[in-house]
Amino acid sequence: MKQTNKLNVQLLPVDIRQSRIIYNEELNMFFTTGYTSQAGNTYYTGFKMSEKIIITRNIGIGHTHNFINELAIYSILPGYPKLLVKKSFHCKYYQQFDFIAEAKLLLKAKMLSDARNYNASVDEQWLNGYVASLVEGTYKNQLETLKSLVLKRRLN
Repeated sequence: MKQTNKLNVQLLPVDIRQSRIIYNEELNMFFTTGYTSQAGNTYYTGFKMSEKIIITRNIGIGHTHNFINELAIYSILPGYPKLLVKKSFHCKYYQQFDFIAEAKLLLKAKMLSDARNYNASVDEQWLNGYVASLVEGTYKNQLETLKSLVLKRRLN
């Protein structure tokens, strides 16, 4: 793991701005350093970003299993991160496939809800593709994404 001191904290959600951030090259993900409870469980936040969204996951490492405790999706353009949707879990085992599918379902539900609030109709096939591109965009090289985001902010 590589410590990343140059991460522009204004790009990050408020709840992780104060944390020391570490980049794990193997997982292509940023992590907070986390903490260990009196029960011996370790908790931390992992996050991935694209040029449009940040997806955070609060993770618990127990004695025998890893759990996802919360999933949150933030919009980062324009301006500072804005929470779009958040979901908490209880005793949900952490599995990468489930995480991606859950992120897509949450984001799609949020967008459909927003469209209904504005009495707008949305083509579901288009929405599925758009949501997939947003979520899958967070799986690109995170260091390159960070460089691009910082450069765009400097130009604005």
